[in-house]
Amino acid sequence: RKKIGDTTPYFVRCIKPNQQLTPDNYCHKVVLDQLKSLGVMEAVRVSRSGFSKSYTHEEFTRRYQVLLPGKVRAASDREGASKKCKIIVNESLSMMSTNISKEEREKGIQLGSNKVFLRQQLSDSLDRLRNKVIINATVAIQTGSRVWLARNELFRRR
Repeated sequence: RKKIGDTTPYFVRCIKPNQQLTPDNYCHKVVLDQLKSLGVMEAVRVSRSGFSKSYTHEEFTRRYQVLLPGKVRAASDREGASKKCKIIVNESLSMMSTNISKEEREKGIQLGSNKVFLRQQLSDSLDRLRNKVIINATVAIQTGSRVWLARNELFRRR
């Protein structure tokens, strides 16, 4: 039991070369269909195109909804996560004032049916924008809290 717990299991998926399972008979269509159904072809395509970050629509929405809280909340009642992703992507791309050209920004993100794929440069820009929004919100909350504390102290001294 101890040996089993110490190992890291992995699984190998066997690709069948043909329907008859006979040796030296390789059917390209059968192999290609198996690779497509396993998602291998999509993984290779994404890897080759250089998209280093990927999020599910829900993860992307949760992470970047701070960029457009009003619009995303308004869409949350009637649309799903993919619609919210489209809203965030379209609006945040126009908000970015970085060294990335508009064409590169649009090429840097791909919306799939289940995931959002980002190139590293665009991911970094979105994260900088997100951090800026969060810092501004934090400063606003701290300012309001300090004003409230100062007013309470002033009224208490009177």
